[in-house]
Amino acid sequence: SQIDYTRSSTVWASYKWKGVFKVRRIFVRDIPNVNLRHIELLNSTERKPVTNSRDTQELLAEAGQDMLRIFHTHPARTSLLQDFAFYEVPSI
Repeated sequence: SQIDYTRSSTVWASYKWKGVFKVRRIFVRDIPNVNLRHIELLNSTERKPVTNSRDTQELLAEAGQDMLRIFHTHPARTSLLQDFAFYEVPSI
């Protein structure tokens, strides 16, 4: 969707970032880090692998396309969605 710069998200601890957009999940899969470690963050000075990046890390187009190809072709048998019931159980 288009970015709505008049709104802020409640997911951040700080409200210094403006803008909200909708995301539609295409792939929800468990991909072992070893399958992604060869992709480097070339837009950083340290050239770390994407497996060392944080949420919301910006990728160059080539790295993003490589990750999408891996997500699309990986024969995943599990996903984090299968674990939701476990994490939703309140601790006693």
